[in-house]
Amino acid sequence: LAHGTVSGAAENGGFPVPGRDGERYEIQPDGVYRVVPQYKNQKEIDPDRQLICGYLIVTAVTRDRDGGDCGRMLAFKDFEGRDRTLTVSDDLIGSGGTELTKLLMLRGFQIYQFNARGGGLSPVNAYLNAFPREGLRREITVDRGGWSDDSFTCFVLEGQEIHAAGCKAVSKLSPRAEGVKIESRGTLADWQRLNAEICRHSSRVSFAVAVALAAPVLQIIGGMNRTFNFCGGSGLGKSSALCAAASVWGNADYIQSMKGTGNGAEAFLQRYNNLPCIFDEMSDANAAMLEAMTYTNG
Repeated sequence: LAHGTVSGAAENGGFPVPGRDGERYEIQPDGVYRVVPQYKNQKEIDPDRQLICGYLIVTAVTRDRDGGDCGRMLAFKDFEGRDRTLTVSDDLIGSGGTELTKLLMLRGFQIYQFNARGGGLSPVNAYLNAFPREGLRREITVDRGGWSDDSFTCFVLEGQEIHAAGCKAVSKLSPRAEGVKIESRGTLADWQRLNAEICRHSSRVSFAVAVALAAPVLQIIGGMNRTFNFCGGSGLGKSSALCAAASVWGNADYIQSMKGTGNGAEAFLQRYNNLPCIFDEMSDANAAMLEAMTYTNG
């Protein structure tokens, strides 16, 4: 967590607590402290240093292209000392503390003080809300993954972005949005070799891999959404073809189940904007699910 990513006030080791004369937040490698001056016989003595949480800073402020949906990018260390990041919305920071506490603790962050003063913000939320924004990076967020705009120079995923050298504005996924997290396994050379050996013996596997590769290109060429279904008896390689398609973007975990209802079809498919959405076992789907998916996908 480079010091160059934080505001000048934070680089100086802390910043004043708003509205509390003489109190400061102190940022140390082992965590964030609230330092409260102490006096005895009208003389200042050693301050009361209250450990609030582990190491936590704000590295950037975020907003959408219209200037709304504001948030902040957090950087922290988990209980194993690993660097972690999280983007949260400003209204989450200003909403007490319970939900933000859950998000941070699920990622291994250590919190020492939970109770809010007078029913206001929790100690961690109050610290983040007061964190100086001067000098922080400004990041643009989008409400879905895939291509961030019609320049086709930035592709947004869950937790990462792929952008061309000439990209003028790298976009991040909004803290309110859900994206798709892709994974890498093995090497590109191994993937090319294995798929070349398999695909030349099966037109269906070859077609499945081609569809997976083509998904991000459809918007560039002005193409429509397309749905393909492999049908037939068991043992014909339908699931194997889907696994080959999923290998383009991750592993077999990329394949989704058709079990469920169609109520969340639009939100679910939006996560796979400009990416292939791969389902197995059509027999697990109900009529409402298929109708909603077909309508949403056009």
